[in-house]
Amino acid sequence: MTLVLAVPLCKILRSDKRYEITRPFPFFQQQGELLEQIDAHIKIVTDETASCRRYNDSGICVEDDFVFSVNEQYFEHVDASSRVENIEVSAGHVEIAGEYRVPRENSSR
Repeated sequence: MTLVLAVPLCKILRSDKRYEITRPFPFFQQQGELLEQIDAHIKIVTDETASCRRYNDSGICVEDDFVFSVNEQYFEHVDASSRVENIEVSAGHVEIAGEYRVPRENSSR
């Protein structure tokens, strides 16, 4: 029983979602090469500066939408490939990634 509960409990305690999409995750630390079949890879980099996740009824931001800095989204090994194109977009995290697996509708930007 302990072994069955260990993985879900660890995920809950360490906030797996953030861990899996940031530099400490092994995918980013030990990147492989793009497969030969891949001609081009587009990577969206979001500039989340001054973005807003929620506004009140008066249109005032009550929760910012800043999750990752631009620098956190560049990875030397990945970006060095001539097949990788980084496209910077000025948008908040939820505007691009969604929240609760649902993309944000009616963006203010």
